[in-house]
Amino acid sequence: MAITDAQMIENDERIAKQCPSCFGDIATHRGRTDYQELYLTILQIGQSRVNHGMRYSDLLSELSKRGFNIDNGCLQQAVKQWFYDAYFHITSGGNKCDLNEVDEHSACTFILKGESSLLLLEHDKISKTIALAKSAILVAIIVGALTIVISWYLAYHPIVNQETRSKNPQAISASKMQVSIFKQRN
Repeated sequence: MAITDAQMIENDERIAKQCPSCFGDIATHRGRTDYQELYLTILQIGQSRVNHGMRYSDLLSELSKRGFNIDNGCLQQAVKQWFYDAYFHITSGGNKCDLNEVDEHSACTFILKGESSLLLLEHDKISKTIALAKSAILVAIIVGALTIVISWYLAYHPIVNQETRSKNPQAISASKMQVSIFKQRN
């Protein structure tokens, strides 16, 4: 299931409620970092470490290495929420880690959830399909343009018409005869 605009808006609203410093201004959350790119990167990092899991602190340092500026409190809250939604951790008591406990468990290993991994696989598949469709459109445009140019060349180029006439005069006479018979009937 791909991430829809409605899901992004829902997540923005959830974050706005949790972050009183923004006063619910969704634009403040976006800052210079594209939310979708950030979320996708969080999933990709988790997928690359699916065999060993990942700590929340490792995610934050990896995002910083990749050039994401997550010093904004709202953006930190968004990353924490996405991490919580996309990853799974069982506490020592056997309970699922709560969102408010993510910071307390920053040194613990979290595992990417299956649903999150499937979202990433679907995104990759859709990206490849879009690239293939763009290539197919380009090929169709080129073939269409070549067809038009070749048709125009064959129809109006005098050398081709003269060569055709000189090579098969009997066929030309027969087609002229058919045209005259057609005209007489109509």
